[in-house]
Amino acid sequence: MHSQFGEPLGAAPLSQAGTLAIHALLLLFLTSLFMVDAAIHYVCLCVGSGLRKHISHVSKFGKVDMRRSLPLCLHSTPMCLLSAGKLSQYEQEAYESHRRFTESQTYPGPIRAATPGDTRFYMGSAETILQENERHYWRAVIDDPHVQHLVPLRIRFKTFIWVTSGWEQRMQVVQVMIQRDATIAELMQQVRIENQSPYLCISSFKLSIDGKDLDDMKTLADYGINEYSRIDAIEENDYLLHTEAEKPKDWNVDEMTEDVLLRSPYKEMAMQPLPNLAPRYEAKPKGYHGKNDYSGMKQSS
Repeated sequence: MHSQFGEPLGAAPLSQAGTLAIHALLLLFLTSLFMVDAAIHYVCLCVGSGLRKHISHVSKFGKVDMRRSLPLCLHSTPMCLLSAGKLSQYEQEAYESHRRFTESQTYPGPIRAATPGDTRFYMGSAETILQENERHYWRAVIDDPHVQHLVPLRIRFKTFIWVTSGWEQRMQVVQVMIQRDATIAELMQQVRIENQSPYLCISSFKLSIDGKDLDDMKTLADYGINEYSRIDAIEENDYLLHTEAEKPKDWNVDEMTEDVLLRSPYKEMAMQPLPNLAPRYEAKPKGYHGKNDYSGMKQSS
């Protein structure tokens, strides 16, 4: 029997069954695609985690041990999607970074940057910044390797002081702190730095002990110099002080010309009032309310 459209009457139910079968096949195909995608995603995650374990293992134990532990790191991955060249590149980079870390000379870095401690010091109301060797704390990593064995030395200079009857020879001492293994040249340079008198170290000088000059290239240990040694500083014109041209002028006897009065130490002895001879009064700054700076504590107005 045929329908009015010329089709067999039994074709309709067969067509519906075929449609259902096609839909089922499509659903099964999509499900399989989803499962394959999930499997690929899982493999990629396993490979990535294994690679991270591998790189961290290299950074800890080095290049050689990593090759031995590579199958253990990737044991959960049935397939490896990394090329051999990329893996060796990651391995080399991790090994080089670990080597740079172990050979670094600055680790753990300046601890004082994280703990600066007390850098300010108050004397009255005046605030000063402490130097590196004057911190109020001890830095284990920074301070320990740089222990300095300093020895205090007293360098004796010969000076002339004017008294009523003439010039009188005095001794002036410059005290320095120097390393035990320092040379005589370094000691002389430290004396020039620590000197506070305008009348000392004007000309070149030599250091001597018991009248014997010290060699600039030798160290303190070569001469057995310690904190009790008597070190004299001999000026270059010391042996000429007995001559008429080099000895100091006598105000009571010699003629003081204008040229002489312009030179030191005579210009400081001139007979005109100087600013330091003006009477001094206690300074009372702006906002003074009866407080002074005689104590060592910080004061606020």
